[in-house]
Amino acid sequence: MAARGANGRVPSLGVVVITYRARRLLERCLAPVLASPLRPAVLVVNSSSNDGTVELAQRLGARTWVVPRASFNHGLTREAARRRLSTDIVVMLTPDCFARSADFLERLVEPVAEGRAAVAYARQVAAEDADLLARFGRRFSFPERSELRSLADAARLGSAVHFCSNACAAWSNAALDRIGGFKATLVSEETIAVCELLEAGERIAYVAEAVVEHSHPTRLADSFRRQFDIGWTRQVWRKLLL
Repeated sequence: MAARGANGRVPSLGVVVITYRARRLLERCLAPVLASPLRPAVLVVNSSSNDGTVELAQRLGARTWVVPRASFNHGLTREAARRRLSTDIVVMLTPDCFARSADFLERLVEPVAEGRAAVAYARQVAAEDADLLARFGRRFSFPERSELRSLADAARLGSAVHFCSNACAAWSNAALDRIGGFKATLVSEETIAVCELLEAGERIAYVAEAVVEHSHPTRLADSFRRQFDIGWTRQVWRKLLL
């Protein structure tokens, strides 16, 4: 059953899927979203991969938007996508996230729809064939118990208070509007947004009952690039990030 807001109205829902060469992943990712009783508007954003991702998305029933590869930005592309949908709540999703239950979308958006949080993110579990480091990382970052956090929890949690993952997260568009939306950044657009939301007095929900399978092989070169980009982002936003 769809959660209702304080005004008794069921919020409108949109889902943005950011893709590049995602044809082999897309159908498994989109199937539970398109089948959800919440009937979300689905927008598949593609960075000009020309591998059939866009055509498949259209056949499945999603709207599509092709972005020139050279102009893609993790923050600004998501910002433009959420404004294109213009729904009350927007779920950011990557195509390698696969729902573990048919009701994951309802569970994910519930704290935002009910006004208990400005953003809610799902629990991620590693694929069955994931390597040891990938499995450990998911277990460490995504525990089995849900949590509602505010800035007051920073004394207890430190920088973990603003942890979030846009691989699968639901956002209040009104709350994002109040902080000026997602910012231009190499990576970690969700971390920057969460920090700004917490500073503005909002809360963030971790929804352990909304489970998705999402993991990557821990290749040394990829890990180095990822950590370099995160370090660069933290330096640029050092006045905001704890």
